[in-house]
Amino acid sequence: MGIFDDLKKRVSDKLAERAAEEATERTKTAARAFAKKSVEQAKGLGKKIEEELFGPSPADAERSSGESETDESRSKEAGAKLRAGARSNEERTAREKAEAEARVEKAARVEREVDAELAALKSRLKKP
Repeated sequence: MGIFDDLKKRVSDKLAERAAEEATERTKTAARAFAKKSVEQAKGLGKKIEEELFGPSPADAERSSGESETDESRSKEAGAKLRAGARSNEERTAREKAEAEARVEKAARVEREVDAELAALKSRLKKP
């Protein structure tokens, strides 16, 4: 049975290695997204502080000279951003759920394949 135990250990080690690599990639991707979002928020906050302290910049004044933004349009824009954020959160949750199901299915398939291979090896050893 040492052969089977060795084979099963190698397969489980490979699965663990792949899972670790996948987790590392997900962590890197999440860190990049977080960093990008943080930089965007910091830039936006810096611009708002600058506008509050010094008023709109000349470039902004030229762009918005033809149209004045009202509170109503600002609230509509904020509502649209919130709805888009909620939609993206739902999509991300659904995607993560599908990925998790795929991982579970893949692990089960690999386990079945290993069990089938072990059964085949056992039957070969039993034959005289």
